[in-house]
Amino acid sequence: MTLKLFAYIRQHLSFPWLTVLCGALLAFYVSAYFDVAIESRQQAIFPIILVALWRAPIDSKQRLPILMVLAVFMLWLMLSVGPFVGSNTAGRPVFFAQLSDDEHGLKVRGYVQRYNEIARTYNLPAADLLRRNIDEDREANEWLSGSTVAGLLITGAPRWLRVVPKPVDYTASSSFTFGSSGIPADTAQQAQSLGLAPGVDLLFMHLDSLGFPLAASLLPEAFSVPADMPELTLHFLAWFAGAVSPLASEGDRARERAMRYAALVEAASLEGPWTTKTPLGVAYYMLATFDLMEALADGDGRRGRFDLIIKKFGDAAAYVTPMDAPEVFAAVMNNAAIAAAANAISREERNRAKAWFWKAMVVTGKDGRQVKAARTAFLNLYLLDQRGL
Repeated sequence: MTLKLFAYIRQHLSFPWLTVLCGALLAFYVSAYFDVAIESRQQAIFPIILVALWRAPIDSKQRLPILMVLAVFMLWLMLSVGPFVGSNTAGRPVFFAQLSDDEHGLKVRGYVQRYNEIARTYNLPAADLLRRNIDEDREANEWLSGSTVAGLLITGAPRWLRVVPKPVDYTASSSFTFGSSGIPADTAQQAQSLGLAPGVDLLFMHLDSLGFPLAASLLPEAFSVPADMPELTLHFLAWFAGAVSPLASEGDRARERAMRYAALVEAASLEGPWTTKTPLGVAYYMLATFDLMEALADGDGRRGRFDLIIKKFGDAAAYVTPMDAPEVFAAVMNNAAIAAAANAISREERNRAKAWFWKAMVVTGKDGRQVKAARTAFLNLYLLDQRGL
């Protein structure tokens, strides 16, 4: 029976195309062990299998009609590839990890599909599915640091998603480099002793009113967003990704900053029935930080301009709490304190800035440890005290 089967196959089917078919199926299953998302495997393997099945019969009369093959291919392209491909796949895309309590991955697949529909509509960075669970921010950061393409990792559970951005190298990016050169050696050494990397974890801003730089952060360390209103959350994530991922305008600093700022404005405008308004707080915090960077870069010492920046930081603080979003709250208070210090003309105003630094410094995460922005605030207080301020 077996010999007859082999004889039939050799007589009617092309051995090279059968080899291609078996090789494609083998690659599909082997690639799963290298954490390649199943959607990516399907995208790569399906056309090969389709062509192999079409060309396998030796007699052309026994093959599927070419129009049927093309129709199947186009249908697959629309239903399978379309939802998982965004319009901007260059740079560092967004990755959704497998969620806890989502055994078959149906929830996260739905999130990725809808996210990419939104991303295509507004020409924002695309998302892909990471075929593994990531339970802690530390593990997320380790994975991000080892990836050459990922810029944003979303983990968590179906009800609450955890957003972990990849730290930005401020010294290498034309968008973020600002006041990072000429940092005193003792300042850099003190930052490193706190586990903070100058130029990566810290964005140094030189304040003419003080005569030395203070440390800020443009990106939050991590934060949680509600997924019970997925449309709001996925729209926010798409615009947030547009603000933090590399853009096609890399090299044109003014244009790129304008595009990032516009994405944040869109993210901040997503009013709705949020379970928590932390996402809006993140957007306002980053907008205020961009405004602060621009004001200091322009050398604009007008109090009115800094008053508006401080007010925007106040709007951000109104949306976040140290309990719900300790990493964001500490970053808001630290950067607001820098704006207050830049605006200070009296000891009373400098004391207000120091009070905000203290408020940021005491913030701890869910594990009871100081969050990164709290350690940044400690560094700034150290710098002030070293100079008797």
